[in-house]
Amino acid sequence: MKLSVSLMLFMVLGLSAPATAAADGISADALSGRWLFTDLVMDQGGRKMAINQPVEFMADGAVVWYDAAGNAKNRGSFEISAGTINYSDEKGKQKWKVVSFDSDKMHVDHRGAQMYFERR
Repeated sequence: MKLSVSLMLFMVLGLSAPATAAADGISADALSGRWLFTDLVMDQGGRKMAINQPVEFMADGAVVWYDAAGNAKNRGSFEISAGTINYSDEKGKQKWKVVSFDSDKMHVDHRGAQMYFERR
């Protein structure tokens, strides 16, 4: 059974990790571009799931999730505040605490789930 990325994230329980100093410098401009949501590691037992979901963050705060063929699948929006990406879509709001961020990789914590992204 396949679950949507948003549904998987809402099912995750746990505590949020504090943002690192490196995450404090994240901005919409630095985040903008195409990324691949590569893996999700659940806090409970450290189970790693390959996601491989293409996503694009726009400098204006829009987010587009793509299917494997490159077609737009879901849309959302984001704002960045104090090292946290505040993401929202039709299913609701989520807080992604940025654990680490550089030009090619991003690691965020969503309620104990570790989300990993690589720039494309």
